Amino acid sequence: MSHEPNTLPDGYKMTELGPLPAHWQVVRLGEVVSLDRGVSWSKADESRSGIEVISIPDILGDGRVSPFPRVRISRAISQDKLLQEGDILLVGSSGSVHNLGRMGIVRDWKGQITFASFTVRARAVGAKLSKTFLAWLLQSSWVPFALFSKRAADGKYNLQLQ
Repeated sequence: MSHEPNTLPDGYKMTELGPLPAHWQVVRLGEVVSLDRGVSWSKADESRSGIEVISIPDILGDGRVSPFPRVRISRAISQDKLLQEGDILLVGSSGSVHNLGRMGIVRDWKGQITFASFTVRARAVGAKLSKTFLAWLLQSSWVPFALFSKRAADGKYNLQLQ
């Protein structure tokens, strides 16, 4: 389908992706999103009263995160590994390539919370990207997670962040 500039509706412009609202910009995802792996811990770090950790089983998919994480750890967590409202967590390692990228959004959390090493946090950077749009994009077929994965010696598929 071809669009001539004069046939676009008011408020739209032609881009390399096709017609988009005039106030939108086409950018590379890495320019507006930070992707980070979570924390590792030992069994000795686990505790009943420590900081909650979202791990792979807690990412339920369809934008949901379990409100009852299975793990708490009692050790210091750096500020850059704490989750914020609207952060998106992705399954970053799995025995099934189809499980990679399953996502949940951190919502309505009370207290501090962090995320496990085999998960990936996607966080919008700056005001250029709507968190809602980022969540939609990561659940769409526009991001083929299988193409951004590598199979490790143990048979698991891992998202490649670079």
